[in-house]
Amino acid sequence: MNSVMEIKRIESQDGIPITYYKMGEGTQRILIANAPGMSIKFWIPIIQILSKEFTILAVDYRGFPNCEVELPEDKCSFDHMVSDFLKVIEAEKYEQFHCLSWCLGSKIILGIREKMKNAVQSVITLNSAHKKLDLENQGKFTGLLLQIKEKVEKDPGAIKRMIKIIDQVGIIPSQDFLSLINEEEEDDGSSSLDLYDLLESESPLASLAFYMINTPNALKTYLKMYVQFGYFEGEKLLKDVDVPFVLLTGSEDTIVEFDYLDFELFDINPHIRVVDIDGGSHFMIVEYPKKIARLIYEGLQENLALIGQTKSIPLSQ
Repeated sequence: MNSVMEIKRIESQDGIPITYYKMGEGTQRILIANAPGMSIKFWIPIIQILSKEFTILAVDYRGFPNCEVELPEDKCSFDHMVSDFLKVIEAEKYEQFHCLSWCLGSKIILGIREKMKNAVQSVITLNSAHKKLDLENQGKFTGLLLQIKEKVEKDPGAIKRMIKIIDQVGIIPSQDFLSLINEEEEDDGSSSLDLYDLLESESPLASLAFYMINTPNALKTYLKMYVQFGYFEGEKLLKDVDVPFVLLTGSEDTIVEFDYLDFELFDINPHIRVVDIDGGSHFMIVEYPKKIARLIYEGLQENLALIGQTKSIPLSQ
């Protein structure tokens, strides 16, 4: 078994560098779509567990992680980003695969499925932010990012101040956060359960501490990508989903919240299953990595059964 994570690089159709990661040698393949700008480090504990049974592909967004140049607006379109994932799938010669996503990554998965309906076998999303951005009723996180975007456009000098704050927030934990989330989880949670609360108490930019946006080019590119993601209406594609589709949600998620209209949509489509994680926040993947990995694995087993494929052996510990 390949226990080493491979780092691979290709170029997009328009010449932008794309970095992606591969681990495992299982016959069942999983494609991970992260939120834009989010570090793949965020997923490593999950990848390490799932790669014992599956082959995992995780893709960084165009230009990241190094983001040596600021991408212009027309290079940050949602269609470009979906195209990059399709390019990786083509490079790996994947004809069929399962999808796993976090937050805005669910939009990428829906975009991929629109282009490759016969290839996507099943989907599991965490904290799915698939809805179109509501500029009239902005959530706390969206409002913060749009304020930052407006500020840096009006005052270029503000970028350095923002980066300094993000860097300070990112190093509040005195050690690499990966060492925290790899510690043993207790029955009632992880030793890193209070990490996000600690960050949030220090700065309103706490949510950005796990992102790769600590340079001016990265910050400006990320803000453009975030707005482009906002225009995409995932609800329309979700209505037509005809493969097993699991939404893992957190009862304490204050960034992505579903209303009665969302649940009406989920109830109408028999392919959608909603699993609510009691006490889980928007960053529950950090809070409970082993628990979330187990729930993902169980969801994949159910999905495999639903599409008529043999279940694999129980998840190795």
